[in-house]
Amino acid sequence: MLPPPQRKMLLILIGRVLRQGVRLLLDRCWASFHARPLPWILAVLLGCSVYIASVRCSPERWERYLAVAEMEFEKQHYETAESTLLEAAREVPRPLGPRHLALANLFRQLGHRYGLSKKRYDRAATNYQRAIYLTEEADLKHPSLGALYLELGQAYRGQGDLENAEAFMRKALAFSEEHLAVDAEAVRTVVGNLATVLDKRDKVEDAEAFYLREIKMMDQGMRKHHLYHVWIAYPLADLADLYRRQGKTGDAEHFFKRALSVMDDVKLNDSAVPSVMENYAKLLRQLDRLDEAIQIEGRAEAYRRSLAKPGS
Repeated sequence: MLPPPQRKMLLILIGRVLRQGVRLLLDRCWASFHARPLPWILAVLLGCSVYIASVRCSPERWERYLAVAEMEFEKQHYETAESTLLEAAREVPRPLGPRHLALANLFRQLGHRYGLSKKRYDRAATNYQRAIYLTEEADLKHPSLGALYLELGQAYRGQGDLENAEAFMRKALAFSEEHLAVDAEAVRTVVGNLATVLDKRDKVEDAEAFYLREIKMMDQGMRKHHLYHVWIAYPLADLADLYRRQGKTGDAEHFFKRALSVMDDVKLNDSAVPSVMENYAKLLRQLDRLDEAIQIEGRAEAYRRSLAKPGS
């Protein structure tokens, strides 16, 4: 240990050396800046950008965005929630990761709210597109993409844009068959939606094939899925009406009877039931079986009245 006087002199000497070194370094930096200012300016700007990006994209800031958006969802302030999510999306850093999938999921929920609650299918489609973009950027094989493609197709169907509806439902089917083949319900859902769109587009052969495929999937999956024995009534009725419109009266009657039998067996309390009865009555009138048609029409009317009663 040095005595106190010598220790003090040593510290003074070190301080002088450091001051001279710093002054020399600053003089050289200043001379270098005057000689070539551009690299220095770029370095400063880069440093500022990195700092700002680290602040803007901090986890805490993200959590605040998502929390605010979820609160606005609960209040049904969908426009405010959307603007909050867009602000978050503008700050998306690269590479994409789990937080961006969380953001994609919120855009998807916003699509649900616009589509199901507001029937604003244009806004629903826009938010599904945002969710798809973020999800595809993060993972081209992410399992949610199949459902997102389908939901975007459904939003287009709600707008009456059947061409885009078919395109995205086919994309959903291709994705589901490739990546979600073990999830038979995911594939069946796409098949059923695609069948109805093809039917509306008068693509009769394709629609028939998809209706039959959905019916077959439900027949084979009834032991695994407890609702297939109920849901199967809908594609049966849709296929029956397709055959009726095509003049295939024998096939139409077979599937109408099967659909109505299912509806009777499960005591289905749904507005679809009288519609199916009325379509069956149209078939009977085509076949000049007027007495039977009138009887079925009476059943349909009685069913509608029962649905209109309070508590039914």
